[in-house]
Amino acid sequence: MDLERQDLALHSVHKFLEGTDTPFSDLKLVWFAKVLKNWKAIVADIGEGGNLYEVTYSGEFNDINVDEYEKINSYREQL
Repeated sequence: MDLERQDLALHSVHKFLEGTDTPFSDLKLVWFAKVLKNWKAIVADIGEGGNLYEVTYSGEFNDINVDEYEKINSYREQL
């Protein structure tokens, strides 16, 4: 059952990106969690854009919300 939800998350991001040149094959599921009637997924665009998408499903309202995040900066520390 979670595989269907995960696939729905990927397709929701692809629909969100409609009109861009991002192929479906560039979208990868990074993280997924389900609690009660709700679930959340993080989808990464592994293409040149490299953005992250947070997909939230509300079981109460039966809707999906997609938020896009852009990497602005990166920090690496050698331990």
